[in-house]
Amino acid sequence: LMQEWDSATQQAGEGMDPLARLMAEYRALKNSRRILGKYSFIDKKVYIVTENMLELLPKMKLTGNWQTETVDAILAHELTHANDDFRFGTGKYYAALQDNEQALAYRAVTEGNAVYTASEICRRLGYQDRSLQLAATHEPEDPNGLLASGNYPEELLMYFQYSYGERFMRRLYEEGGVELAAKAFLQAPQYTSQIYRPEQYLSPVPVLPDMDTLLLQTDNFLPEGTWERETFSASELMIRLGFSRLGNESTERYLQSYLTGRTRLFSSSTDDGSDPRRMLVTAFYYLDPVNAADFLDGEEQLMLAQWSDIAVRENSAFQKVRRLEPAIGTRCIWSEANYHDDAGVVTNDQQIFLQCGNLVFEVAMFNMNLTDNDIISLLKLLAA
Repeated sequence: LMQEWDSATQQAGEGMDPLARLMAEYRALKNSRRILGKYSFIDKKVYIVTENMLELLPKMKLTGNWQTETVDAILAHELTHANDDFRFGTGKYYAALQDNEQALAYRAVTEGNAVYTASEICRRLGYQDRSLQLAATHEPEDPNGLLASGNYPEELLMYFQYSYGERFMRRLYEEGGVELAAKAFLQAPQYTSQIYRPEQYLSPVPVLPDMDTLLLQTDNFLPEGTWERETFSASELMIRLGFSRLGNESTERYLQSYLTGRTRLFSSSTDDGSDPRRMLVTAFYYLDPVNAADFLDGEEQLMLAQWSDIAVRENSAFQKVRRLEPAIGTRCIWSEANYHDDAGVVTNDQQIFLQCGNLVFEVAMFNMNLTDNDIISLLKLLAA
């Protein structure tokens, strides 16, 4: 088992600086101590990690014949992974995925199917549902949870894979039996939003605008300098992490028709010792433009909360949210702040949200110092 973790961290560490690689190896070791069972795609074997079980399971305060039932549930979970790998080639498919959001969605399918199958086996054996009990203990910020780590993003990811993945697969089994469940492996979900809301997977996906090509055009607005560029998915899982301070109820409301998005990141370090510059341009696609407007409301709440935090800092100031004139798109909100961090470094922070029907654009700029005319030109390009 540890050899597999070593192999994974070695691959992840290629190209890393020594400190980053050391941290990756540390996280792999730390996470391995929470693993109760493991199916290895490398040697096609199932492992039950008794040392971790003896340490973790008593802390969960399970009742009844929990020792035997929990071991059986874990074994059923890992054997499901082995069966899925044999039937669908899950290991090869997962390794071949290049898009991070597709990989997240597929991981939820595989883990969700294993949780569901083990749950059904527990039911048929007359056991307590040890499979769902273990899945529920991944809930974020549960100090007694199986993966309690104090790392909210990590806990949110685990809860997505195991709990939301199980709900997704249960919905497929209930609506179409094993044939529909198999479809999730053969025609896998493309977006994490489809895991949160299975009806989006079960319904035809509309033809989406070419967000990558659109975001590439924003390169023309960069000031002179050496810039690093990166494009990646704006998955619902990522948005939920950002919305965590608004609470679950608000998050569900703002994301009820969200599908997917893309982010273009620009960063530049200067040689003269001045502050680094960054710009993020994100396109969020909603199935319902009314819900896109709700999302804009949520982003405005987060923005105002952030500015309230900034306002109490010494020598910091912010310009309250203003509506853009002349109007561009369906709706536009623009704000700017100048604040000092703990080291006294000043940052110019501008955030702009622009709705254009089903699309919402976020432009976040740090020390970019673009003129208002430049920003308006950028927004007009996005709205075109």
